[in-house]
Amino acid sequence: MVRSKLSRLIAIVLLVAFIFNFILPTQQFALAKQAKQVESTFKTTTFERKYEIPKTRTKLGCFTDEIYKLYEKLKADIEANDIDKVKSDIKNIKKVLKEIRKSIVTELDKNSKILDKLNATKAKQRHNRFKSELEKKLNNFEVLFDKLDELLNRVKEYKGKDMELLRNKLQEIENILNPEQPQQPLGTLPHNNASLTPPKPAIGNEAAASGYSVAQQESLANVLPKTPVDADLAETAETKFTQEIKNLADSLKTPVRMYEFVKNNIDFEPYYGSRKGATGTLNQLAGNDYDQASLLIAMLRYKGIPSRYVKGIVEVPVEKVKNWTGAQTAEAAVKVLGSLGIPTESVVSGGAIVAVRFEHVWVEAYVPYDYYRGAGAMKGQKVWVPLDPSFKQYSVESGLDIKAVTKVTDEQIMDAFKVSGERDGETITKIDIEKMSSFMDEIKGKLQAYIEGNNLSNVDTNKLIGGKKIKPEKLGMLPITLPFKIVTVLAKTNTIPDASSEKIGFSIRGNEPFNLNFSGTYDFSIQFKAVELYGKKITLSWIPATHEDEEIINHYGGLFKTPAYMVQLKPQLKIDGRVVAEGKAAGFGNRQEFTIEIGHVGRTVEKITNTVTVGGFYSICFDFGKIDVKELDAIKERVSVIKDTVNEESIYTDQVMGEILNSAGKTYFAQLDAFNSIMARAMKVSSVRQVSEAMTGYSPTVKYIFNTPVEVTGGSFYIDVDHDVMGVVSLEGKKQSERGYMITSGVIASALEHGIHEQIFKLPSVSAVKILTEASNRWIPIYTIGKDNIDRINELDVSEHVKTDITNAVNSGKIVIIPQKEIRYYNWQGAGYIVLDPETGAAGYMISGGLAGGSAAIDVMVALVSLTTLAWAIFDVLQISCALIAATNPLLAIIFYSLFVISTINLIMTLETIILYWETRDYEYASQLFGELILNIATFGVFKVIEYLVPGIMTLFKTVKNQLDEIAQIAEQFGDEVAEVAARYGPDAIEAIKRYGPDAARVINNYGDSAVKAMARGIDPALIEKMDSLAVKVKRLVKNFVFPFHSVYCRAVIYCNYIF
Repeated sequence: MVRSKLSRLIAIVLLVAFIFNFILPTQQFALAKQAKQVESTFKTTTFERKYEIPKTRTKLGCFTDEIYKLYEKLKADIEANDIDKVKSDIKNIKKVLKEIRKSIVTELDKNSKILDKLNATKAKQRHNRFKSELEKKLNNFEVLFDKLDELLNRVKEYKGKDMELLRNKLQEIENILNPEQPQQPLGTLPHNNASLTPPKPAIGNEAAASGYSVAQQESLANVLPKTPVDADLAETAETKFTQEIKNLADSLKTPVRMYEFVKNNIDFEPYYGSRKGATGTLNQLAGNDYDQASLLIAMLRYKGIPSRYVKGIVEVPVEKVKNWTGAQTAEAAVKVLGSLGIPTESVVSGGAIVAVRFEHVWVEAYVPYDYYRGAGAMKGQKVWVPLDPSFKQYSVESGLDIKAVTKVTDEQIMDAFKVSGERDGETITKIDIEKMSSFMDEIKGKLQAYIEGNNLSNVDTNKLIGGKKIKPEKLGMLPITLPFKIVTVLAKTNTIPDASSEKIGFSIRGNEPFNLNFSGTYDFSIQFKAVELYGKKITLSWIPATHEDEEIINHYGGLFKTPAYMVQLKPQLKIDGRVVAEGKAAGFGNRQEFTIEIGHVGRTVEKITNTVTVGGFYSICFDFGKIDVKELDAIKERVSVIKDTVNEESIYTDQVMGEILNSAGKTYFAQLDAFNSIMARAMKVSSVRQVSEAMTGYSPTVKYIFNTPVEVTGGSFYIDVDHDVMGVVSLEGKKQSERGYMITSGVIASALEHGIHEQIFKLPSVSAVKILTEASNRWIPIYTIGKDNIDRINELDVSEHVKTDITNAVNSGKIVIIPQKEIRYYNWQGAGYIVLDPETGAAGYMISGGLAGGSAAIDVMVALVSLTTLAWAIFDVLQISCALIAATNPLLAIIFYSLFVISTINLIMTLETIILYWETRDYEYASQLFGELILNIATFGVFKVIEYLVPGIMTLFKTVKNQLDEIAQIAEQFGDEVAEVAARYGPDAIEAIKRYGPDAARVINNYGDSAVKAMARGIDPALIEKMDSLAVKVKRLVKNFVFPFHSVYCRAVIYCNYIF
């Protein structure tokens, strides 16, 4: 029974594929338009971007790499039991060690003379200490090889106890020469559903316990005088009189029209506490009760009308709350309203919910209240008038019946979503999605034909896909009362208290050369109201700690040309280019602990910890619900300055590098939010983002000698999405819809983590789902590890840090999906894996290094020649993001939405079965289904990112052709597709393609890493393909052998032995 269900449940296609297949032609249009603009404006300019690939320049920096290569050969020869080669290896290593030591001494003497010339006394002291300690460590290191040599002379054959002694000695050498660097452990899952059971609103005795009893109501209301005070007209952080707000208030003129504007145009979002303020609420056209009150108060105060905040407990009939929240049941309405912490409770009568009681904020404005009631001239006696702009009602459009339009059944959908793959027990490889892809193409065609045949191409989008729209109220005069029952007034204030405001804090500490032993006090710790950071560029960077350090850096010609041990830097936190905090001196290339604290009202403060490299450059990007078009336009304007003003000295500055990184983070969130909003509508869930955070960075590469930084060179661009958190509630009360939304949005988020780098930098990049897809295509088994098979962790060829993360995750009830081994993708090598909470769909989409995000796969130095085209690339991506936010094309919108609906049918049926097995404690089968679900979401759509976002895959390689000369030659001789295979699979694949041509690329595409290995041993592509066709016969001949038969290399060797 289980296996028959497996055929239905093996996979599911979700948003990633639909978005990448159908929205990105719009992006292609944007890119083409920008290209035309560039061509017409700069006809004589060459826009071929060139990045300088960083090279190791010093003997100190080369030491570890050179010795480790020799050590690897020694290790292999010992394992091969080749005594003569081992003795030769030891002799060679000792010789090379002596030669390198001489070069290092020469290099250090030269540095010493430079410091003497600069009269750099403190740096000279550091230099002398470093030289003395290095001498001791080199002496001890050479002794290890002497002892190894002595041990080898006593050993006649490498086996048994002798072999164990040798391996222990080798491990001792490796631990000193090239130890595994500690990484930040995975804590709270970064992609998380923050929905909670809300506290009850404080009324009666509960209000008294909170300091606001009913008996105190009158006195509380009178804490502020009845007549206005200066603070009732004051501009605050929440009520900034920006030019946009002034212009809006001037155009509206009267209090009643200002009230109508907020009431009729600003969508309600049920989060708790002040977050966006007036500016963010206006820019996003959305906000909660606090923020909509702030927008109205800002306009009123600017026009000279005193106004205040009022907080109280109100009671609203449940049918109105259902309409307000979009929920389809009373229970769902209560849950949506309170999911992010608003104190909420049901009012039950006769066993049914009849009303909802909750904490709420509204406005009191001091206006003349005569016959005109805020509609005309300011005449008559003034009174405080209660106004609630955030409570409103909506009209609902049902949209098209997608199944009826496309004429598909549930059975057809489930059948189309079956995906075949190579299965071996709990692992799966080579997922085939051709049937799914054809099915979705068919659906798209039917939708297009229906829309064009019924003249629906230009109708309102909501009529096609459904949705809700605010019912406008044309009041003419200000209302006399509020539209609900007031149970209790808790407070009247002219400012928003700190306790009701979301907060964001930053701190930094530590100065570790290699490890993560951070302790002690923070160098700086600073906190802001969240509203103060809305739309800001926030960066963390380092400057020379002293004038002496600055002179040394200038002498060497730049920071990345200066010996790391010689100088110190100090961190600076900047907001829009202004230094707001500065730390203590730390060693160049050392590691520090940077902590971000996000305080959501009514919740425990969230602490997000990142390890940063001294000398790197980082941007901290926040999403306050969504990234508005005005913020993206502002970034575009600042980027436009870069191409006209940048010079060699300003590349690594806040104005240039800070803006590039800020644009990457903000466009990431802008695109993700656009995708999520369409998905939420299709899945019928309410998804309200908490303040979320991503750190984008340019992290330099550090070369170590005995765990001490000695050289720092150009590094890689990366994004680490530490806090992608939202409150997700099914409008229909279906838990599986919430899980499905979380899983799908997480996969999309991961795909964008590499996609955003490929869009902006045109550099090949990695993310968790990219690595999973690559592994599947290369026939690397993908494991799903849970409670029942944790022992299989020993089969994984990944770092000990990753294994520790997996163990901790599984022990806490999570599922981990991971390829059997690390992969090489261009210059990047590591693991990508997903840690999933099966109860909620929360997850961490991780890559090596402890990043919940993505990274460029090639290290680069950003050179001046690259910045002009980089500026245009940012323009492209910003325009794409603006187009996604606008979402004005009805045809595209209905295609997206409809494909969501189709996929959701399969998703819900799949999740129902998975949860059934999970709840009945059949963890093994449930884990397997979860693994397959995630894999197929990822594999169906991820490569469409490159296909559509970067037309012409070789644009990736042209950007780095000074490093990939061989690949460029392959591209010229055999074409882009063959070159793409060569670049992805690395040096052995390049050699195979140079030897065998396109046949090698075809075989590598079909069989992955094992084909590369086979050709490296001299087995040609034709023989591999012939061998594969006879695999069943060969397997029968060797049925008594135990070997990984999915390996092409193993099959090839066996086949050759059989033939010859």
